[in-house]
Amino acid sequence: MIKYLIILFLLFSVISSQVVIEQKEALDQLKVSLSQTWDLTNICTGNSNLLKCDNSQTVITKIVISNPAMSGPWTIPDASFFKLVNLTEIYLSSDILPTSTFWTNLQLLTHLTKIQCAKINGILPNDMGVYFPQSLNQLIIDNILTAIPESLLINFGGTLQLGGTNSNSGLTFPTSLSQSSKLLALYVTSHSLGFNMNGSNFINLRSLNVKLADDASMAYDKYGTFPNITYLNIQVLDTVASTHALPLSFCEIPTLSTLMLTVNNKYTTSYVIDLTSNQGINLITIESMDLSTTPTPIIARHDEAKITLALKLCTVPLDKLDISFEQLMFTSCIMQNNLPSSSGYSEVTDIYINGNYGGTIPEEVCRIKGKLQLYNTLVSALPTCFLCEWGTQRNTFQNNINLMYTQASCPNLKFDNYTMDLPTSGGTLDLFGIDLGWQVFDENGLPVVTMVIIGNSQLRVSLPPGTGSSSQYKFKFHYDTNSSASLHIANLQYSSPIINNAAFLNGAWQINGGNFYPNRDLINVYVAGILMNVLYAGFNQLRVTGLTPPYNDNIIVSVNVTVDGLNGYTIASPSGELTVANAPVTELFSGGSYIPITGEMLTFDQTIMSLTLNGIIMNLAKAESSSKLVFRYPTLTVGVSYELVYKQGAYTYNTTVTVTNQLGCQVVQGYCIGTQPYCLNGYTGPDCSSLPAGLPQPPINQTFPITSTTSPVQFNNQELNIRYSIYPTSVQELTYSGTTVKDFPMIFEKLEPNPNIYQYTMNLTGSSLFSSVIRWYKDPQIVEYSGSRVENVKSTTRYQTIISTYPFANPTNYLLMKYRIDFESIEQSDVCSAIISKLLPTDPNMAYTQSKFNYIDLFTRIDVLAMETTDITNLDFESQVLSRTPTKISQEISVRIGDFGSVFLWDFDVTVLMDAKHAKQELSPLCTPPPPVNKPCQGNPVCGGPTQGICQTNGTCTCINGYTGAICDSKPTPIPPTKPNPNTPNTDTETESGVGLHISIVSIRELDYQGNQERELTIPRWLLKQVNTIEKITYLYSSTLFNGSCLINVTIDYFNQDSVVSFAGQNSTKLAGSIKYSAQITKWPFLKQINQLEVVFSSSIKDNSESTDSCSYKNIEYDESNPLETQSNVRMVYIQVNDRTFSTTFNNLAVVDGIPRQIRNVLLPNQVNDSNTQSNSLIGVLTPHHSEYIIIDPDFNLLVSYVDPSDKEGSICSDSDKKKLTKAQLAGIIVASSVIGVALLIMAVYLIKRTTTSKILIGKMKSKLNRLN
Repeated sequence: MIKYLIILFLLFSVISSQVVIEQKEALDQLKVSLSQTWDLTNICTGNSNLLKCDNSQTVITKIVISNPAMSGPWTIPDASFFKLVNLTEIYLSSDILPTSTFWTNLQLLTHLTKIQCAKINGILPNDMGVYFPQSLNQLIIDNILTAIPESLLINFGGTLQLGGTNSNSGLTFPTSLSQSSKLLALYVTSHSLGFNMNGSNFINLRSLNVKLADDASMAYDKYGTFPNITYLNIQVLDTVASTHALPLSFCEIPTLSTLMLTVNNKYTTSYVIDLTSNQGINLITIESMDLSTTPTPIIARHDEAKITLALKLCTVPLDKLDISFEQLMFTSCIMQNNLPSSSGYSEVTDIYINGNYGGTIPEEVCRIKGKLQLYNTLVSALPTCFLCEWGTQRNTFQNNINLMYTQASCPNLKFDNYTMDLPTSGGTLDLFGIDLGWQVFDENGLPVVTMVIIGNSQLRVSLPPGTGSSSQYKFKFHYDTNSSASLHIANLQYSSPIINNAAFLNGAWQINGGNFYPNRDLINVYVAGILMNVLYAGFNQLRVTGLTPPYNDNIIVSVNVTVDGLNGYTIASPSGELTVANAPVTELFSGGSYIPITGEMLTFDQTIMSLTLNGIIMNLAKAESSSKLVFRYPTLTVGVSYELVYKQGAYTYNTTVTVTNQLGCQVVQGYCIGTQPYCLNGYTGPDCSSLPAGLPQPPINQTFPITSTTSPVQFNNQELNIRYSIYPTSVQELTYSGTTVKDFPMIFEKLEPNPNIYQYTMNLTGSSLFSSVIRWYKDPQIVEYSGSRVENVKSTTRYQTIISTYPFANPTNYLLMKYRIDFESIEQSDVCSAIISKLLPTDPNMAYTQSKFNYIDLFTRIDVLAMETTDITNLDFESQVLSRTPTKISQEISVRIGDFGSVFLWDFDVTVLMDAKHAKQELSPLCTPPPPVNKPCQGNPVCGGPTQGICQTNGTCTCINGYTGAICDSKPTPIPPTKPNPNTPNTDTETESGVGLHISIVSIRELDYQGNQERELTIPRWLLKQVNTIEKITYLYSSTLFNGSCLINVTIDYFNQDSVVSFAGQNSTKLAGSIKYSAQITKWPFLKQINQLEVVFSSSIKDNSESTDSCSYKNIEYDESNPLETQSNVRMVYIQVNDRTFSTTFNNLAVVDGIPRQIRNVLLPNQVNDSNTQSNSLIGVLTPHHSEYIIIDPDFNLLVSYVDPSDKEGSICSDSDKKKLTKAQLAGIIVASSVIGVALLIMAVYLIKRTTTSKILIGKMKSKLNRLN
């Protein structure tokens, strides 16, 4: 079976590999008609070099038609020949002549690439070349004595070789072409000037090869007319009889890269071969030419051209030759004079001389970059640089019988110095000296990659990436001929960083430049003076974070990059723009406030910018944009003029401002320009006193444009659950008199163009649409409303109404649109409501309503402008309260819209705010009823009696006649003078009765807006300064936190006499012997903008004798006028031991950035327990966020109490934690016991007066009663 399979396979192979029948028949016919000797029994393998098949052995791809034995000519039978349609190569011998139709039928051979004809007799067809297949790229006619048709030169797009074996004239070319030629390469042999063409239309020709066969042809000089040739070969045959002037038109060819002249000593020139206009030429070969008549420099080259000059069998006057070619080759030349002494050798890579030179090799030849090769010369001496390399393969010296050197020697070797170009990505080190050679070796003798700049004098080595100035490079010279070569050392200095530009992209700064380094640990980057975190480091780019610019456009900022101790600095800015500044206000507030600077190309970077008042630098509070900066200024003196100077780089703006004691507007966290307030630090509201609550996005209704949400809001340690809803209630068409024409059903279709934008559309009539678009702004953003730019704080919901063209029934009719806003408190007790509606002071194009519950506002801004088609018009609207209770407010916004054209557009927005002002403090608040108070006044007698105090309905005492204390039982007495503690602002003193007093600031805590502690700092080091006056003794303590950026000042005043002091706009009298603390904190770096500070004060009173008979007592009074809950804001603290009471008064005001602000004082848990000999208090003074500073101002007094602590409820009269009964309580018990005892005695006498034991019992009971009394 296998045998049959093999036979079948072989049979299939034989059958499948046979030449197709049509081509086999064609070969049969050609063999006969052209008398060929082909073996057609084995076509593909039996006709070596004559016939060739493709890989499938089925079609003919190459045919060689040889001269038959019988002389010809023989004509090719086209009918048979062109059946061989797969031919790629055709070779025709001299007796085989193609017919005129042959050249036309070539179009049938679509794979043909080459035709070679040994000889063509007769005239070529005029359309020759028109029908050549596109695949044909080479046509060779060795012997041709006829005119070449223009069509061949125009239409053939390959290589054309004509007349290579011509021995006489007859081959002629047209003198020019009528159109552009496709020809790529041309080879011609010219007799009798048969080739005399203008080459301007040979635009595709790249290679021109001309053989000149007689004296007439030597006159051809139109080489310069060929516009694009890169290769020119001119060859003079030995059939030329006379010597002629070298045609120099080839010097005009701008594209020439290779020039080859083989002139057989038949060309000479008395002109310089001037190639200075040709930068791209790289090879010139001249053979058999006498250059002795050519003037200096013989060949002139372009300064940038790198040319190899090869001269063979030439006469060369060396004194004339410019030797600064990249390579010089002299082969069997007659070399007149010596090689010149010239610095030009530094441009030369190699010099090759073979034979016929016996002159000198000058020292300057050492400057070549490559090698010197001498063969068969009579040179007898070499410069020492070559002796240093003797015996190596660097230079070649063979068959130079007069060179007698046997070993290397380098007596003149000298290393002078080095220079370097060392970017951190790796650079170069240049070594300078004498006889350094051409190769550098490392310290171990291994060759390193060496670039020769000037041979033996300047060598360059590459160095790896690196940084700084602490690394070294060690190297040697001529180690291959001297293993004891000296070791040299170069101290490396890598380049300093270069900063080209910096931009904030995708949350990080991208800094582009150079000489950075991929190791982030070696890099420090400061942007605007702030140390950055390096995310990515490359050699040419850095990405860093740590500073988010306050705006996005036209950022100008300083960038400082240090790489391993080397520094680079620049001010990155947009190009082409100049800084311009202006102060829009000329009057400042004496209490300190903010001042804007407006202009163009301003910067937030305070390392390159400053604002000063009389030379004192102001702090930047906010950089709103590159056209507006806001600075904080301190308290100023009324009536004094201040010089205001803004500097930014080389730019300076200055003006004079005056000071007034009146702010131009009402503002808390912001500044005034004229009467308009501008908010800062994320604050908003009419007077910039509110912060956004930051509530999450309200849920979206799928079918109706209603925003309805319920959410808890925490502020000032109080949580309030609120609910609000906002929605359109009606759209109507009304007549001028108010009669309803149409009342449209509120049926909407919801569309969602993109995230956070929700569009609801309803059809009014025809093509008129009413759209309500709800937009949610999670983060602050400046947006466009009708005719103005509006800043939306975070968590703002914007409501946009869009109405397309509406066909009013009457031109005087109008549309009436209403939106309803419901705001309510879920809590139904301890809630107050208020509502305010006015024009918004911070934006004259806005009205506002503030619906308030306690400290929580629903803040609605109403755009008082609307867009009607393209015009901005005043809005006809009304905002009214529909209903209000202490826990719910309903209001309505009504908008009248007349004929508006093609589109009506209007906006309002809503934000939930946390307000510094309680609703109870607004005009006309409504509050839930307070719980009934039924609390009696304390004291025996009550409030000390009618001469000492008056009992109030809320259970507190109002003291009179100089008395003070919770029950009006005390009078002030001086605190003994204290000795200052140099290390901390503590107060410690002792009364004459041995009672010790202590005051200290324990720590400063930063709390979030819910009162949770985020960090706590104690102050370790203080500086003390004392100032004495008649009025008081002042101790000034100062310290810093956060690397000096936050300043803490504590002032302790001990009053020698009664004094009136002012704080937060209020006056108070401080008694002689009292103590006042004033603490100022400047520029605390809050972790969050809505955080607050708590300054913790500790005070204590102690019986230093530790008497067991002592008693202590503590009483806390709260600020009842404060709108916060009862017992949350401490006003007074009384701590008593025996007859001495230490009192502390806490102010409910602080000065925040120059403005009085309400604060809270809270009782904190104390880690030190009270005892019968000691009472303690720990109070936290809560202050709001500040930009510049806060000041708080508690004071302390000592009182003499006329009621013993043991007579007060809650006193401690032993060391245990058990609280004892007061004497009043004990007296009550004793009286009750006495009454009961007397009754028992009477009963006992009645029952047992007749018994024997009665006398004994009566006697015992009398004894007990006596003890009770």
